[in-house]
Amino acid sequence: MSTFIAPPFKIPQTFYDDLKKLGPLVDLGKQIKSLGDNIDARMPGKPFTNFQLVVRIIFRKGFQTYLSTQNLCRCGCGSDALSLCGSLFENWINLKYIVQDADSLSTQYIQYNVLGKYYRAVRVEGQIPESMKPQFNSNRAELEKRMNELRADFKEKGYGWSKKSLYSRAIAVGAESEYAGDYWVFCGHKHTEPTALDDFVGGVGGGMDIILGPSMKNIYHATFWSTAYFLRLCEEVQHIHDLPCRADIDKIQNGFMAIVKQVQDNHPELCY
Repeated sequence: MSTFIAPPFKIPQTFYDDLKKLGPLVDLGKQIKSLGDNIDARMPGKPFTNFQLVVRIIFRKGFQTYLSTQNLCRCGCGSDALSLCGSLFENWINLKYIVQDADSLSTQYIQYNVLGKYYRAVRVEGQIPESMKPQFNSNRAELEKRMNELRADFKEKGYGWSKKSLYSRAIAVGAESEYAGDYWVFCGHKHTEPTALDDFVGGVGGGMDIILGPSMKNIYHATFWSTAYFLRLCEEVQHIHDLPCRADIDKIQNGFMAIVKQVQDNHPELCY
């Protein structure tokens, strides 16, 4: 096997030629990858407090999601990349929300690993085939045992680990407008909502053409929003741990906005 694995479909030359027009914005991903690696290396190591562990979990998941969006953009899968921007938004909101009561909320986040599995087991119990019931019953018994170790007040059912909806958490951290605007768009792509159809369905000769395969559609937007929300996540981790990465974040952030203006001025047909 070679050292490079090509995508399982052909990338048209026309797509590559258009992608090069977004070159500065796409290439910024290399700097952000280095920034992410630097932040990850400088976060507190073991033994973790619950809060430190949750910060690491959310940051690393967000970092991986950012890299995934960049790979999808390079393959011409803009709508799918925009879907993942919704996950980055959720990571950012959750971390900002947890900071408000770090010890208690990070503990709830970790404990819901057990609680969520237990509630799921209760819901599907009646659907388990006879052949699988011995293993299922063993797993449920272990979950019930671990449930006894959880805080009594946290066992009540609610909106998952936080007992609040994502919308309520967004309001609590001052991000109601981002939820109503940006996140609404991301979810439209994730759920193939009718409101997002214009982004992957086009009219051809009075008919319809549904995009299949690499396309420049949404590449600019997905590259922009994944960068914007991952940088917000980086800023939050920087603030939490007071890392020596503030100057690097500011430099990339300033460069990012300058590049966005350059791309918009030079190639508006790819941005609007």
